[in-house]
Amino acid sequence: MKLAIFSFLTLLAVAAHAGEQRVYQQDSMGNTQFHKPSYAVQKDGRVIETDAIGNKQYHKQQYQMKDEKVYQVDSIGNIQYHKPHLNLREDGRIIESNPIGNEQYHKQQFQMKDGKVYPVDSVGNIQYEKPRFWVK
Repeated sequence: MKLAIFSFLTLLAVAAHAGEQRVYQQDSMGNTQFHKPSYAVQKDGRVIETDAIGNKQYHKQQYQMKDEKVYQVDSIGNIQYHKPHLNLREDGRIIESNPIGNEQYHKQQFQMKDGKVYPVDSVGNIQYEKPRFWVK
């Protein structure tokens, strides 16, 4: 899956129960990228990509949080268990898993910290030079 989508999905754990919120990308300097697609997190935990104006893009890949995991869903909300998903750990780490549940440590990992989601390396060091996400 795309790096940006995984970064964003990690914020789902923060925003899923707070009503519909938007998730924006920030560059490595902390500037919000309003011209790039963002995501709407609905009250039910469903995540839908939006354009720069805020129109929901229902034809794009959508996501759903279930049992501390973030799954890809189709346009009507059916979970696609045959695709990779994210595991949200209690310590704030987010790691991609393959469809049978094996964590993919060689893929980009993320860490939630201070209301933002940062990309991290395999030992947990924050990679500040890479884009991050935050909830508004």
